[in-house]
Amino acid sequence: MSEPALHGGDIAAAARASGRSIDELLDFSANINPLGPPVAVRAVLRAYAEGRDVEHYPEPGLPDLHAALARARGVGTESIVVHAGSAALFDAIFRSLAPQRIGIPIPAFAEYRRAADAGGIPVHTLALDPRSSEPFDPTRIAAWIRAERVDTVVLTNPHNPLGFAVARDVLLGLIDASPQTIFVIDEAFADYDESGSLAADAARHPRIIVVRSLTKFYAMPNLRVGYAVARTERARAIARFVPAWPVSGIAATAAIAALGDAAYATRTRAANAAARSALCDDLSATGVRVLRAAANFLTFETDRVSERRAQLLARDGILIRDCSSFAGLPADRYARVAVRTPAENARLLAALRRTESPATFLPSR
Repeated sequence: MSEPALHGGDIAAAARASGRSIDELLDFSANINPLGPPVAVRAVLRAYAEGRDVEHYPEPGLPDLHAALARARGVGTESIVVHAGSAALFDAIFRSLAPQRIGIPIPAFAEYRRAADAGGIPVHTLALDPRSSEPFDPTRIAAWIRAERVDTVVLTNPHNPLGFAVARDVLLGLIDASPQTIFVIDEAFADYDESGSLAADAARHPRIIVVRSLTKFYAMPNLRVGYAVARTERARAIARFVPAWPVSGIAATAAIAALGDAAYATRTRAANAAARSALCDDLSATGVRVLRAAANFLTFETDRVSERRAQLLARDGILIRDCSSFAGLPADRYARVAVRTPAENARLLAALRRTESPATFLPSR
């Protein structure tokens, strides 16, 4: 059996494994907006495809992109740091902070641990219970921070892969209860639920850094645009570890176009909420235990996930995420699927119902 992919969305490897072309596959492993990029982004890409501005360097400092991101978050441009996707930012943030002990509640995005290991920083983990109705317990987390004496904690909100969202006041209460600790909050999915976002707080608070991405919400993962929000002096420290041209001019122009399409954002949130609710109900009806979610994916518990994943890929050309690569989750027990269009979700449900037999599903508990 091959090792599960560290990340979702490895569509090229799935195509090779299944003997199909990429166009023949339906990818539920990557949480990308099924609406595709905004129309304005497509126009930018067409312009560059015709050779417009390709021969020029991006403008130093990317001032227009910084201004667009600052407007989107309601902060000053001096609080914004741009990099090639949110994953790249964790390296720069950890290098700027030089922490002695990093705390990571797990399961969690693998890039947190990779960036810490690259810097030789000891990592302390706290296992969240995916079976709990309230996996995020701020009192327990605060006690763990004190006991482990971690000076930097990485949290994700909404959580990936468990899906829950934490209210802003709960997060601020945890931060206030941990006065010696810096909090790096990954808000990769916060465009779907802004209620817990600390982006505006990060521009003022000395111990909050928020990391966000345009990858998933705007369906432009190949353009790699991520950014951090922090107080001015903190943002400047992070920026010292960012290359002179952290993203291409193509990516920067596309990102500005995406941020300017408010109607696209509104349409995306409405479509996702409706499709996610329907898919959650339909998955639950098959007998699996689906975790509540506030983003554009659903994680569910079943058994023999790797076999089910292989069968879906070989027979149906459908790729789902095996969550065995998330430290803190039992191997072969959890799968994650993106929320796609109603028609695509229906195709997934039909394929899941055909996998082996209903007895392979664990009963809801």
